Amino acid sequence: MNPEATLAATETALATHLERLETNRRLTLRFLDYLHLVARVEARERGTSTDEEAERLMLAVPDGWQEGSIGWNLLHVAVYEEGCAGRPVEWERFRHGSRPGRVALPLAELARRLAASRRALVERFTAWAAGDLGEPARETAQPGLSRRRVIDAAVWHEPHHLNLCDEVLRRLWVEG
Repeated sequence: MNPEATLAATETALATHLERLETNRRLTLRFLDYLHLVARVEARERGTSTDEEAERLMLAVPDGWQEGSIGWNLLHVAVYEEGCAGRPVEWERFRHGSRPGRVALPLAELARRLAASRRALVERFTAWAAGDLGEPARETAQPGLSRRRVIDAAVWHEPHHLNLCDEVLRRLWVEG
């Protein structure tokens, strides 16, 4: 196999995945904007003192919901990206299979955390561009996976949790 052709194919695949990650993030940021607008309406209707307080109510849901809170799902996305980038600070609390909990950060803090995790993720994936994506991703929180599998999972992960957030929001409106 031609090494130059393999490198070109790897770079093309990586560019496509990075574009998909960017599209996913745009959708997540739109969702955060939407939550901010809903929180402002909630604040007015409840007579809540600040938008931030209303946002916290939006991001925390009753205990026992399988999906976890909106805040937990969005913070889980950031922590997952940090783990893929080799910075698994809160990995155990938010890893796959962990019990979803209540997280009620202000939307601005969630947006900052998502931006930082994405920068780190793109840096890691870009560093992998010149190498073999079949190699183990030893420098991540998932060292048993290949680099290609980590990239594929990261592309899938954010929209999956955005769908869970949408389900939580629907349940909040239906079940109150």
